[in-house]
Amino acid sequence: MKDLGVLVVHHDEKVVSVIERMFSHFKIRVDCVGSVSAALDSLKAKDYRTLIVHIDMPGKLSGVGLTRLARGQFPKLRVILFSGHSSEQIMKLILGPKVSDISEEHVKPCALNEMLQDIMNKKNGKVFLLE
Repeated sequence: MKDLGVLVVHHDEKVVSVIERMFSHFKIRVDCVGSVSAALDSLKAKDYRTLIVHIDMPGKLSGVGLTRLARGQFPKLRVILFSGHSSEQIMKLILGPKVSDISEEHVKPCALNEMLQDIMNKKNGKVFLLE
């Protein structure tokens, strides 16, 4: 499996399992953690290129807060924020997402394949929202 430096952050193991299976289908290895603090520790310990984080992580720092903090420390990091609280919602999100590039001040809708191309082509500093 290829290691593209992908870190997934979600507090539900079932959701993480769905995301892991999706990436493994493409022969891409992902690292997964269940909390914002574990994500921060992982980001400091390894050179990640892409952070995939649930937008509503429990605790003092949400997924949005983690995104701001991580991008402040690692400006080249690409971030994908997503919503969805169950494995069924995640499957729907994977199969038919509404994707927005929120890297700039203006939110730009884009296609899932455009987001994946940006990641595979190693475009730095992008932030996407999957709804």
